[in-house]
Amino acid sequence: MHHWCYCFDNIYRFFNLISLSTKNLSKGNSLFCDSSFTSALVICVGVIFRTSKDVERVSTFYRETPKSVQVEEIPRMEKVMKSFNIIKKVEIAIFIIGLAMIIIFWRNELIRGIAVGLLIMSVSLYTFDHIAESRGEAYIQFLKSL
Repeated sequence: MHHWCYCFDNIYRFFNLISLSTKNLSKGNSLFCDSSFTSALVICVGVIFRTSKDVERVSTFYRETPKSVQVEEIPRMEKVMKSFNIIKKVEIAIFIIGLAMIIIFWRNELIRGIAVGLLIMSVSLYTFDHIAESRGEAYIQFLKSL
């Protein structure tokens, strides 16, 4: 999961390169991206530290009380999977808002820079969440097969 942090960093660097065309567009982009990518980095670090604990917890369930996997882990993952539906809808809404801002405020480079940041961030997050969701579905199927 830590590879997501590298992806966010590369997207951030790429976006800063393409937005250097004008000062205000770059400034708007930076205002949005600096805070967004810092938040994403904090989340990535949290996931990295939490993942090893989750693996240990599920391994302990499986070794000591295999029924715990059925009773605790499957319901937890089903709850996580339901949240992906909401999260992905929010990311689509952010994309639409960003697109509308670009169209409406085309002449305002600062707002356009922020809007382009919204577009890139929403597409990136949607992509990562889609991948995570598919991995979660495979994980639930595995748990149910135990």
